Amino acid sequence: MKPALRSNNTGIDSSAIELRLEGAELEPFRQAWAAHRRDDDGSRMLLDSARSFAAIELDRLPPFVRQRLDAIPELIALIGDSDWRLDDKARTDLLAALSYFVDPDDLIPDTQPRYGLLDDALVIDIAIRAQHHEWLAWQEFDRFRRDLRARGDFRPLDRQLWMDARRELLEAGMHRRPSPRYDAALSADRFHRERHSYVSGNGGDTAFGVH
Repeated sequence: MKPALRSNNTGIDSSAIELRLEGAELEPFRQAWAAHRRDDDGSRMLLDSARSFAAIELDRLPPFVRQRLDAIPELIALIGDSDWRLDDKARTDLLAALSYFVDPDDLIPDTQPRYGLLDDALVIDIAIRAQHHEWLAWQEFDRFRRDLRARGDFRPLDRQLWMDARRELLEAGMHRRPSPRYDAALSADRFHRERHSYVSGNGGDTAFGVH
């Protein structure tokens, strides 16, 4: 662990300490994360995690810890999202991080002032990095879904339908410009219009038309 210290004219600014962990230094946290893997569906763990998170006074924590623990509500939402349906490996990985988080007697006891949740923050960070693509894809899916809801479209939307729609939008964009950029809000607007057109009887049988 190599803390990078930034100082000013009055001396070292302790609030500006940055933690840089490398390979072997992360191993104890990886092992602790692995030890918390479970075989159950995790429904109780989601409730316990939500309660534990609600009890934290985030503004009293160091920024490094607070920023990573801020991801916990989204992590709970991802694991419990029936429209997304995580595969078993991703679900087990992310549940293990929450299991570690709710354990008060972990590598650094949670009762330690300010830094008792430092190890929890590291394990959350390791787990999300391990499932980085799944994490980013779900966030994009969730934005897409919320954009649809904002347009008054509450019909079912699942992972496969979103992936099909996303692929069609990207393929359509390739015909219009050399470097298409996927935009969740724009895509949700087009998806909503295409699906409405299909249901009204004016569209073809495409991924956008599934209902």
